[in-house]
Order: sequence, then C-alpha cells, then structure tokens
Amino acid sequence: MSLLRLPLVVALFLAGCSGLLTGTQVFEFDVVRDGQPNAPGQPVDLGVVGSFAETRIALGDNDTFEKHRGSIESIDRAGFEGSVDNPGSATTFSIYFSPEAGLADPASSATPLILGLPVPAGTTAISYRDTEAALRNMGAFAPVVAGADFSLYLVADGPSGVQIRELALVVAFTVGL
Repeated sequence: MSLLRLPLVVALFLAGCSGLLTGTQVFEFDVVRDGQPNAPGQPVDLGVVGSFAETRIALGDNDTFEKHRGSIESIDRAGFEGSVDNPGSATTFSIYFSPEAGLADPASSATPLILGLPVPAGTTAISYRDTEAALRNMGAFAPVVAGADFSLYLVADGPSGVQIRELALVVAFTVGL
C-alpha cells in the first residue's frame, strides 16, 4: 500500500469507529500499479477517444477480503485513488465494470461506475472523495464485488494523451461479527 493512501485507509477505518466494534473493514486492490499489469513502468495509455484498458480484479488475492469473504453483509462505499498524467488539454475518462472479461466495447456492454471523471492538463491526483461522490450504480456494483472476480474498464472519453500511472480501488464493507 502506498504511503500516500495510508491516511485514506486510516480515515475510512476511523469513520467506522473501529473494525472490531462495528464490523467495518477496508480493503484496497491495485488496478494499475507502476504502469500496466504486464508491462511494469509503462503507464496505461488512453490516448484516443474510445480507447480502453481492462484490468481483471481478483479480490480473493486480497487477504482482508478473503478473511471476511463468508461474512460480508454489505459493500458500503467504494472509490479510487491514484494519479494520471495528461500532457494534452483538459479531458475526462470513465470507469466501467463487468463480471465478464474481454469485452470488445465496454462503453456499450459494461455497467458505468464513474462517467466523465475530469482530468485537467498536467499530473492529477485522483482522490477517493471525488470518485466516491461520482460513483454510479453502487447497487449493481456491490454484488459483483462480493462475487470477488470482475473486470474494470478504463475508457477515454476525449482526445488526449491521458496516461494512468497508478490507480487503486478502495472498498469499505460490513462483516457480521
């Protein structure tokens, strides 16, 4: 876990007043870390409208999730943290999800999770607070997350050279005690 995200995880933990008292657990899963999953150091490039990158998420690889998998009562909150480079003019990108991998056109066949996330020119931090506020379809996303394996699709909305260097999915869930 990046030290930059540590305050977020601590804040989410404290917001639940303690995982031991309320049953709130927080987990983080890297969507993009140090570039592309199969090409470390190379950012995920969303350079043209409609271009996209898929990342398969296997939450069973996360120790916190796996420990509590059988006792999850609800997926309460979700958001993303990370950083994006945009050498062009201001643009947006969107995040879609699907339990299915390998979709040819996620903008029409996956479910939107975040639409039109603004990315100004330069290097931009993607904050949990902003992405949580922009989240759509949490009711459809929660059971997919509880199922443990799904794909996230990062889709370019506008022309630019947007490059995602790091992106993490952060989810808070309630477990039965």
